[in-house]
Amino acid sequence: MTLRQALLNLEAESKIFRKDRKGWFVTQPRFNYSPELSASFQRAAIEQGREPSWGFYREKTVPAIFPRRSRH
Repeated sequence: MTLRQALLNLEAESKIFRKDRKGWFVTQPRFNYSPELSASFQRAAIEQGREPSWGFYREKTVPAIFPRRSRH
């Protein structure tokens, strides 16, 4: 097996990924959570070695736009 074949096998197993012209990178293990089976998202995250948190991705105030009423 060549190195290229080994890398492609690891990519097929979702253990690594590649970026065009950048190289190969190790993927993080996928987070497995089913709301139907578990009621606690936080507990599931901790059991999988993750640190659950929350925050704002982006905060932006947008003014309300009211349509003008036509006069009849």
